[in-house]
Amino acid sequence: MKIAAIQMVSGPSIQRNLDTAGQWRAQAVAQGAELAVLSEYFCVMGGVLDEHLQDVRRRLPAVNPCVL
Repeated sequence: MKIAAIQMVSGPSIQRNLDTAGQWRAQAVAQGAELAVLSEYFCVMGGVLDEHLQDVRRRLPAVNPCVL
């Protein structure tokens, strides 16, 4: 079985992220992949998650920024 691991840089647009993932998946299938996997938050890593992490940082006392 040929497996494709797709790593991508997501942006703030969920639809654009889904479209990009679909293009990568199509390329993987064209190259013979039977299974394509992505990271768990591939479609929201841009704006939505960044805003959430910024909110968490504001609510926490000073912590090591490498942790978040």
